Amino acid sequence: MNTITKTLCAIPGFALTLIGILWVIDPNSAAEALNMTLLDSVGRSSQIGDGGAYFLFAGPLLLMGIYHEKSSWLHGVALLIGLTAIMRTVAWLFHGAVFASETIIFEIVIVSICLWCAKRFSNSN
Repeated sequence: MNTITKTLCAIPGFALTLIGILWVIDPNSAAEALNMTLLDSVGRSSQIGDGGAYFLFAGPLLLMGIYHEKSSWLHGVALLIGLTAIMRTVAWLFHGAVFASETIIFEIVIVSICLWCAKRFSNSN
């Protein structure tokens, strides 16, 4: 796979990883970057723990999948982020949340990049 393709695929991996790191070093900024407010008490623990784990899993796994050319790792990231878009839609349909169209579009773009890159790995092997 050429360098341009790998670079394009790595951009969301670096972005996700940086958000994960931000959850560790400045959770308030991480929450704001995701249009959230930092919660209090156990909610803050869940927000930082779940949010940090999510991004520190997805970003590095995407980057490692690109580096090692493992399409299955990219499929895992696509599944995680795709489910996030689905759950945002469920929140809107059934639980009174605002429809987060910009965020869902961004997630669909990342899923598309992951699947496109995974297909390129499969075709080159």
